[in-house]
Amino acid sequence: MRHQYEGTVEHVMLGMQIKDAGRVFYTQPPSPNSIKAELEIFDYEVEDDGETEKKGNYAPKKVDIPPNAPSIKSLMYKGGNAFDKYTRKFRLEKIIEETEDAKAEDFEASGLLCILKACTSLEELHIQCTNFNTFISPVLLLKMQTAAPHLARTLKVLSIRGPLQLEPDALAWISDFKSLERLDISDAFSAEFYQDNYDYDCDHKTMSRPYDDQMMECIRSLTHLKRLDLGCGDGESQRHLFNYMLGRPREIELW
Repeated sequence: MRHQYEGTVEHVMLGMQIKDAGRVFYTQPPSPNSIKAELEIFDYEVEDDGETEKKGNYAPKKVDIPPNAPSIKSLMYKGGNAFDKYTRKFRLEKIIEETEDAKAEDFEASGLLCILKACTSLEELHIQCTNFNTFISPVLLLKMQTAAPHLARTLKVLSIRGPLQLEPDALAWISDFKSLERLDISDAFSAEFYQDNYDYDCDHKTMSRPYDDQMMECIRSLTHLKRLDLGCGDGESQRHLFNYMLGRPREIELW
């Protein structure tokens, strides 16, 4: 009974703190304490016919741009199969000159680019996806930046949480959002990029993980950054993160 009472009090106090903060707040799974963004976009696929889903040809849903888009400060974008299909085009693709600009076909395929272009005062961007194993690549971030160059000046909060996953090189491109004060990449790391080059003659704790160099570059560049969220709250998740993806804070020069 006492533990139940203490849990209730803690929950109520957390709710009061969140409300007093007055900032967008999302939990996974959603809770009554969540504070929604000013605009929420659910960019799921639309099916052309009964065979569409079976064939995997997901048609992107046209995103309705609200009249007040230029004044919107916070956005939650939730993508589905169409978003996943668009991101897969750039999986592990290197940055080349031909891919730098967001072209007409990009806006047709991605509701995210359309809404980002319209929200010229955006300060908070939360990106989620209903699919697992959807990767955020450097090319995708570059498309976002060329579609909405104002984000380099206006964006203060960027949240890309799991099950979305970041390619290591994508971290370097996040640093182009120069005004970021908070970066939330909770649980957005993938062990897929880990290479087992264990050297038994050296200290395993000092070996570089796939995200180390890119994380340092990102932190160095974000001079206004005040908070960095990595997620992996439980012990087992932290062990997995620090063993295979990212060096522990004491092992990374800037942490």
